Amino acid sequence: SSNSWSFLATQGEAPPARYNHAMTAIDQFIYLFGGYTYAGSPPLSVSVEVTSHAGYSSELFVLNTSSMRWVLVAALGAETAMPRYQLAMTPALDLVVLCGGYINTGYTYIAEIPMYSLLNTSAMTWKQDKVKHTPPGRKYAASFAHGGSLYVHGGQTLAGRTRCKTGSMTWTSWTPRRRCAAAGDRVDVVLYLHGGSTDEGTDLSLPCAR
Repeated sequence: SSNSWSFLATQGEAPPARYNHAMTAIDQFIYLFGGYTYAGSPPLSVSVEVTSHAGYSSELFVLNTSSMRWVLVAALGAETAMPRYQLAMTPALDLVVLCGGYINTGYTYIAEIPMYSLLNTSAMTWKQDKVKHTPPGRKYAASFAHGGSLYVHGGQTLAGRTRCKTGSMTWTSWTPRRRCAAAGDRVDVVLYLHGGSTDEGTDLSLPCAR
């Protein structure tokens, strides 16, 4: 590896320009969902400049990194995922879990009221799972999955970290320093969290791990 960035040539129906969307990967597939899209813009490249907005998206794109081909997926299911941006997105076995976000219906934080959106990547179908003791709706959260649990940290509500056991679908709370707009992921049995914003202006430049 050269440890350098480069633009990749892809085929298929690439996602149009957007921001505050979410991406995650399972095997060789990268899943991209939602975000706030720009009106009438081509796929984002170095030379593209866009100024107008289209709105909140519920589009699901999948990139096969073996063929480098994008597909806009029309996922099925009676309860499809709501359009949103500023969400968290986490792989869990063959599922993609959407957590929270922001929608334009009265400028509402999503707790999925009272459900979370699950994408079955084998059947490409959506469903909503009810959970017990659902935490407050939030945006800009960080999420990870490990050992049968879904971990959701912080968010715009600054409500602290919450954990959902995916077997019993029951929430509990345990709190490091509260924050929103942080980044995080899991390596083996360690959860890593970096950065974010606090209402106290605290320096969160150092990573933390559990």
